[in-house]
This record gives sequence, structure tokens and C-alpha cells, in this order.
Amino acid sequence: SGALVAMMGRLVEPIWGPQELMKFVGVITALTGVSTLVTATFICMIASSTWLTDYYCGFQPVIAGLTVALKQLKPDFEVQFFFIPIRLKLLPFAFVVFTVTMELFFGSGPRPISTMMDTNGQEVLQKLPSRSGSSLLVMYGAYIAWLYLRYFQSYLNTSNSSAGPGDRGDASESFAFHTLFPEMLQPHARKAGAFVHRHCHPFIIRLLAVNRHTDSPNASPNGAQGRSTGGSS
Repeated sequence: SGALVAMMGRLVEPIWGPQELMKFVGVITALTGVSTLVTATFICMIASSTWLTDYYCGFQPVIAGLTVALKQLKPDFEVQFFFIPIRLKLLPFAFVVFTVTMELFFGSGPRPISTMMDTNGQEVLQKLPSRSGSSLLVMYGAYIAWLYLRYFQSYLNTSNSSAGPGDRGDASESFAFHTLFPEMLQPHARKAGAFVHRHCHPFIIRLLAVNRHTDSPNASPNGAQGRSTGGSS
């Protein structure tokens, strides 16, 4: 996983710069951890479950986030995904589906080992309860990455020369939420994106300190940021 993160990071770092790349990885790691904790707590509250005592680890959310970044930066670039040629614009969806499928069919993998003391004071090896949580981590990693790149990333720290001072996020139609899915699923994803956009977009706008893309066709005459349609969320 670490080698894959390093390889993908080498494709993103020349465009963003090392500081923005480190910030992106930090945001994905922190918010995925918080989101997973909240989800596990909620599940334990409504059902008898061991989710809070399970073991979560790995670079999966960072990898998922970097697939979204590559989809944004080089959508038509083609790579080999397990010997199958695929364009980067479909890589986030393919990675999520692959991870969920592997976890459903092969489970959570080997359990971590911990050294424990028995009643006689002797050290014994014990397998800890383990749920890799790969599916949850990957889905949160991909979605949080899209939210960050869509609304919050500042172009002041990237090589995007067309962005003006204070510009944040990528409001282009080619990076709308439904574009993360194959074309046959995009109509359904567009509806889901419209629902999220309608309820969350006003909060996101208030959260941002500056307006972005004031020169876009959706911008209002007084310079305030215009709202895009639900389908472009």
C-alpha cells in the first residue's frame, strides 16, 4: 500500500506541489478516521456489534483519495488496473468496487497479533479482533477527497495558473459527483448528488471564507458566487 501511495503521489506532486499533497493526505486521513469512528459508534448504538473494538488500519483511504485526484487531473489517461485497461476517470469507482468485492468474498484478512499476559504471568500471543474495514475506509476516503477537491482546495498552492486569487475547488461539470460513476449509473448518481447538493451546499458556502470562480457563468452580477444546478454537484 505504501509503495502504491508513493507511486500515485509522484503523479500528483508535480502539479500540486509537496505542501498541497501533504495537506491532502492529512485531510483524507484525519476526516476518514473521524467518519469511521462516528459510523462505528452509531452502529454500536443501534445494534449489538463489535465495530468499536475492531481493528482498522491501512493506506486504503489515501489510495482512494488519490484515485479521485488523478481522475480530476488526468481523466482520459489510460492505465492497467489488474491487467485491464481503464481510464483514470473510472479508477475511483473501479477501486471501490474491487475493494468491496474482495472484502465480501475474502473477509477481513489476517488478524493482528498482540502480546498478552496469562494468569500465571507468562507472555502469550493473542489474535486481536479484526475487521479491516477496507470498504468503509475506501468509500469515505474517495468521497471526502471529492468534497475537498470540489469545494475547498485552494489553487494558491497549486500550479493552476488560470485560477485567480482566492479561488477554491473545482466547479467544472467534468468533476461533478455523478462523473465518478460509469455512464450507465450516472443518471442515478446525479439524483443522489442533487440531493446532497441541495442540503449541504448552502452550509459549504457559509463555511468558505472567500468566494470562488466569480467569473463563471453561474456567478451573479454583484460578484457573489452563483450556485450550480443540483446535477453538477
